[in-house]
Amino acid sequence: MTTLIANAPLGIAALGAPRAMAVGEYYPVRLVVGRKERQRQIEQAAGQPGEVTTGDIALGPWICAELSAVDFDVRGEGRQCKRRGAAAQVSFAWEVSPEKARQLSLSATVQSLAEKDGQPLDQIDSETISVAVTADGISSFDATIKRLTGSAGGLRTFLLAVLGVVGVLSVIVWRVRNLGKKPEKDALKDLIKP
Repeated sequence: MTTLIANAPLGIAALGAPRAMAVGEYYPVRLVVGRKERQRQIEQAAGQPGEVTTGDIALGPWICAELSAVDFDVRGEGRQCKRRGAAAQVSFAWEVSPEKARQLSLSATVQSLAEKDGQPLDQIDSETISVAVTADGISSFDATIKRLTGSAGGLRTFLLAVLGVVGVLSVIVWRVRNLGKKPEKDALKDLIKP
């Protein structure tokens, strides 16, 4: 094991996640692990510039990644393992949605493992990478509008509702403005024909 650790190639792990999120919305989180000489490509694969944090790790034939996301709803398996083999890089993906509007933290623990008979065995190295996320609340009105306008049918329904409200209000205003006025001399003539 000591020889294996000493001879393990140097690698890099890059964790990419948006730094600003809205409560109730889902965002992609990617972790990409590969050889150190491919650092630029690995960072690009993990996410947008300014949204990627990296850490160094000795590479073994297996890589396991575990996402820690307190106060987030997470889609995707929390712990994932992949055989690296001859691949230039391996990637792991999750989707997260903040549950509270405040400063939150996402972290991924990356483990590099030796193998025996094609199966992960002992840990060669481990690295934990963390990112800070600012979660903002979304008002219930904003959420309702987003839900209504999420499709073409929803947008049409929303616009028709707005037009209906405007029409009702205009009738009410017209009636109030004309309240108490005497009708014009021949205004009712057509209604009372003998």
